[in-house]
Amino acid sequence: MYNLVIGTTIAETIRRIKAEQAASEKEKQKPRAPPEPVEEAEQSEGEAEVQESEEDVEEDAEADVDAEVVDTAADDGEEVSAADARRFIKAIRKSKKRQVSSQHADPKQLTEHFKTWGRHCHRLCGLYTDIHKTIVCGMTVLRADPCVDEDFEACYKAIPNMSASSAKLYTDKFFFLCDNIPKFMALCEQIIASPEDVFIFAKYMQVHAAAGRTTDISTLKTSFHSYFPYVVISKERVIPPPGPGRLIVPIDERSAFDRDPAEYCKKKIAQNKHLAAGAVRHKKRHQGDRPEHRDDNKSYPSYLFPTDLKYDKTQPQRQIFKSDFMVAIFRHLFQGPSAVGRGNGSRGLGRKTIVDIYGITQVTPEYLAYVATLVRYLVNTEDRWSGDDRQRTGHGLHVSLHRLLTVEYQAWKEDIESNEMEQSTDPLDWNVFAFFNDKVFGSEAGAPDQQDADDEDVFSSDEDDVRVQMLKARMAELEARRERRANGLRGASPPRSPPSELGSVDFQTVEVVDLTLAVVEVPSDHEELADDAAGWSLPY
Repeated sequence: MYNLVIGTTIAETIRRIKAEQAASEKEKQKPRAPPEPVEEAEQSEGEAEVQESEEDVEEDAEADVDAEVVDTAADDGEEVSAADARRFIKAIRKSKKRQVSSQHADPKQLTEHFKTWGRHCHRLCGLYTDIHKTIVCGMTVLRADPCVDEDFEACYKAIPNMSASSAKLYTDKFFFLCDNIPKFMALCEQIIASPEDVFIFAKYMQVHAAAGRTTDISTLKTSFHSYFPYVVISKERVIPPPGPGRLIVPIDERSAFDRDPAEYCKKKIAQNKHLAAGAVRHKKRHQGDRPEHRDDNKSYPSYLFPTDLKYDKTQPQRQIFKSDFMVAIFRHLFQGPSAVGRGNGSRGLGRKTIVDIYGITQVTPEYLAYVATLVRYLVNTEDRWSGDDRQRTGHGLHVSLHRLLTVEYQAWKEDIESNEMEQSTDPLDWNVFAFFNDKVFGSEAGAPDQQDADDEDVFSSDEDDVRVQMLKARMAELEARRERRANGLRGASPPRSPPSELGSVDFQTVEVVDLTLAVVEVPSDHEELADDAAGWSLPY
């Protein structure tokens, strides 16, 4: 068990790596002296290179032998051996030098496993989360091995260059990754003793997480405009797509935008100029001359709500996340573009989707918050991903949405566990997760990945249920057969019911013609054919 540390191990490793890099740069800048013609030295250098290569080969062979024993168990279960961890870190190092062999690209190896799950990290932790800091901070706390809350608080305060609240946030996200990524915790336990390996693994996951985020952005950027809704303000006025301006307006100001979009935009531009120049003064002035200062980051954007929703201050949470635009974006990303517009629960018609690759069976707060913040970036004016702004408004939106969705998610889980889904006739009034699970998986409880227990009463009195009637009849036949066996009538056939007992159902009489009656038997050669009753006979 590790003692409580203050995180200096990670910091010392960083300083050591930087010192080594600085020393190597100084060595490169020094003028090189001409080599002395000493054969022994050249021979020793050659022998050293050969010896180093032989050590690499022996190390590979040793790792291969160790891995062969545990390959099957590691692939199927959650265990990761020390040999697997060594091979994984070595494969990452070789990938930096472009020396990856075919075995390192094998899907059965840990490199492909964590590459695939690394691309999923931002969907689990958030669009703006630093995956590198998440893993390094979480591993530092994990190495300290705290047992009680006081130990955790001491760990959070001891993390260098980070506040205690930020350290707690990153640690919580780290343990969330441990719960959702297979073999993640097992690998961390194997490499936790080496801070350098921790940094290598954190960098590896960060790179692939960024690649997954870039893929999601490029996937949606080409066609998300087609999901913009038509906005019908009145019979004489319709805002056709594209109209992204209305999507990003705070929901409590959308009615003002609809009344006069030009005037609303003019006021917003003036307000932003005042804020940027620091011209908003707090001194008293006439009410009419006082500039309106509204913080858009204290509200939610309109794209989270249905297009025709009238905002009600008494029910501000009503129908949030129920917009067709959000449903289309979510299904496009997780189920493929061909799933958009299809029936509830219908999957895309193309290649494997995110739902299939990662075995997603229900919509969670992390996925909805990720899509919502991703849409916020898509409707923005930035051409390239540049992270969050200085005010951390993107992260603030993600945190507030995640809090709201977590409350809704807990209520949904309680309804599922108690089997009491009391939903309104209008799906827009459903629980957010019941609504989205029905849209994505065709069921309010999520994907039917497991068969439910057979709680149906087979002896119900439903006369219209043919299946129940067949089951009852067959059970009665088998019970009668058991009774006959017990009475010694093993080979006896079951008694047939008289026609009068078959029921009062009127059947139409159908005359069945036996086609075999028209078949004439041909006698052998020595038999004579008899004359037919009609007076004719067949020729010989």
